[in-house]
Amino acid sequence: MDDIVQAIKNFPDYIGSNGRMDSEIIFAEHLLKTTFALDYKQYLREIGLACFNGHELTGLTDDERLSVLAVTRQEREANKEIPESWYVVEQTNFDGIVIWQAPLGEIFQTVPGTAGHKLCNSLMEFISK
Repeated sequence: MDDIVQAIKNFPDYIGSNGRMDSEIIFAEHLLKTTFALDYKQYLREIGLACFNGHELTGLTDDERLSVLAVTRQEREANKEIPESWYVVEQTNFDGIVIWQAPLGEIFQTVPGTAGHKLCNSLMEFISK
């Protein structure tokens, strides 16, 4: 697996938080009834929350606008077409576009009322586009 953390930190406009403990990550997975992909877990463990290159990735935070827990729950309620195992990695706030990740790492995009389509195979590939 490529180093997602180093790739994110290398963006010149990177702003990040502090990493999270494994127990916090496991608890978040439990609350969402999913398993985070390995690259997302690495991101959470070492950064926790990040903004860079026009992206604001969700993370483990009390800020509901960027909380993977709050945003995923909100978007799951708004879009019943997506699989229960997906979680939101980015809510673009543009035309209702939401970026999801599946437990095996694939990245999907939805717009309101759609089942979504696959964009790429990993978070690394997504942020590299």
